[in-house]
Amino acid sequence: MKKFTAFQQKIIKAIVAYNPEVTDYRFEDLFQHVLKKHLNGLGIIINAKEVILFVNEWDYSQNYNKLRREAYEIIYLFYLLSENNFLVFMRDEEISEEIEEEIFEYNPYTKCKENIRLKTLKKYRKNLLLNLEEEFFISEELKELSKNDFKSTELKNLKITQRALYATVGLGIAGILASYYIALNVETVVDFKNPDVFNKTFEIKVEKPNELELTIFNKY
Repeated sequence: MKKFTAFQQKIIKAIVAYNPEVTDYRFEDLFQHVLKKHLNGLGIIINAKEVILFVNEWDYSQNYNKLRREAYEIIYLFYLLSENNFLVFMRDEEISEEIEEEIFEYNPYTKCKENIRLKTLKKYRKNLLLNLEEEFFISEELKELSKNDFKSTELKNLKITQRALYATVGLGIAGILASYYIALNVETVVDFKNPDVFNKTFEIKVEKPNELELTIFNKY
């Protein structure tokens, strides 16, 4: 099972929770939704050759590396989800695979004066550009993974088994301690009666853990 970063997990939760009012929606709508939620305030252009981020001067000086990393993680994550069938595009097979003329723009004409060129593999950009107009659906496996805080079903069942085992061991230890406490603090009287041989009473007092005082007396 692929381990997602904490930031990627936030993105996945946003994807799973995405519920637009329209019946038919495109992947571009979802992609813009994620950018608005997690990279709000910057512009982005993606084409066949590059990814460019448009940021203001303060973000450029203070959040340069953070914005580069998060933008890259978003683009890479959508590629991973598609490759692992967590996010499935409903597209015709005969559609051209060429992306030379494709372009995605999000807030490219903001007042941001600085730009950051982001290095990405072509297959990551291709995954986005070829599917912008396509409908999609989110797999039940991804929904379940998000619901379980990104723990697999096997790991979740293992943790349940471990908790049950710990509870059983705890109860066993509690029982042993209770028996030990009774042995230390409770007086026990044992009567032996045999009419054919004797009629005597044995009184056993437990005063210390390792010592027993045995008193035998004859009733006659």
